[in-house]
Order: sequence, then structure tokens, then C-alpha cells
Amino acid sequence: MGPVTVVHGVVGADGQVVSGAGFRVEKAGTGTYDVYFDGPFASAPTVVSVVCAADGGERQTAVVRHRDRFGTRIVTCDDDGYYSDRGFAFTAMS
Repeated sequence: MGPVTVVHGVVGADGQVVSGAGFRVEKAGTGTYDVYFDGPFASAPTVVSVVCAADGGERQTAVVRHRDRFGTRIVTCDDDGYYSDRGFAFTAMS
């Protein structure tokens, strides 16, 4: 097994990078964020995400909808399951 590549960060509900490096974000719509890695992974990475919201309940979600060597799409939802702008954290590794 070769070296592991990791990109991780925190993104605000407005799509701005709060912390982390090695990626950029485009807000594609309500609750929809496209994360682009600065350098492609050798293969599609494993991506996990969680909501970072001080307001709301425990059922808010951040779901990985797509991933490939170049980036990932993450959607965030409110307590009722509707797309909603939420801050999130993610880790991508391969």
C-alpha cells in the first residue's frame, strides 16, 4: 500500500472555506456544494461529511452525492430532509 492522500476542511453555509487547504468550493444551489480538489487523487477517494450547524436539530445531514478523482458534491439538508444551506466538514482520502 502506497502513501495515503488526505484533503479535509470546513465549509460555511455560504460556500466559503472556513478551514483546510487543497480544495475550493462552488455553491451550486440551495444546500448543494461542489468541492474541487487542487490536485486529483490517483483514484476516487473515500469521502465522509458531517453538518456543522449550531442551530437546528439532530436530523440535519450532509450527504456525499458524487465523488471522483477531481472532486465531490455534498448536499446538506434540514431536519425535514429538504435541501438547506448548512456548514459542513468533510474528509477525502485515498
